[in-house]
Amino acid sequence: IDFNGRTGEKPIRWEYLKDKDRAHLRWVYSTFMNLRNTYPVFHTTLNADDGFGAELNGVVKKTWLQKGDHKIHALSNTNVDQTNTTVFLQEAGTWYELFSGDSFTTTNSSFAIRMAPGEYRLYSNKKMEITPFAFEEELNNRIELANSNLVIFPNPATTQLTVKGADITSIIRIYDLSGRLRLQESLSSEALNIEMLQSGMYVVEVQSNGIRDTQRLVVSK
Repeated sequence: IDFNGRTGEKPIRWEYLKDKDRAHLRWVYSTFMNLRNTYPVFHTTLNADDGFGAELNGVVKKTWLQKGDHKIHALSNTNVDQTNTTVFLQEAGTWYELFSGDSFTTTNSSFAIRMAPGEYRLYSNKKMEITPFAFEEELNNRIELANSNLVIFPNPATTQLTVKGADITSIIRIYDLSGRLRLQESLSSEALNIEMLQSGMYVVEVQSNGIRDTQRLVVSK
């Protein structure tokens, strides 16, 4: 809890950067929060222009939102099997499915679909901009610290790190994902011995010229 200050940013314990499914889940949650903060339709109230409703019986859960002329219809299949269901849009016309990026124009506001296990769909009658999901199969092989001229490589590493741009005031600390300090060194040379570190994910903290920065490091042996 004391890592990077009690209220400071903590390392991600489940290695999101290497697990594609976890990274995608994190992206979904991040996308939802950005939508909530960007589009007023996700802050509906009960008045003449706003409204919301839900159908929560059955394995496919459905929610309707409306604020002014912006309408949302969200569905989630909570079943472990593929499930047939019917989409009931609030109106005919052009709609957009958020996660697939598909758009379509319909003259019938209701139509049948087949949903995969755990599938989630969000239809909007207005196109909403989101950041596409991107996943890197491997971490960058260089750690370039944003707030200094330091570069640390390789990443993943085995028994040694090379630190470029360090001066005698630089201090490096390496923590495991439980926040325990595993290594602390004053950077008197470019080579840093990390033979004592086991394979896994770590957080590298560098303090130089009054600036402190953190990045993730993978040790692979």
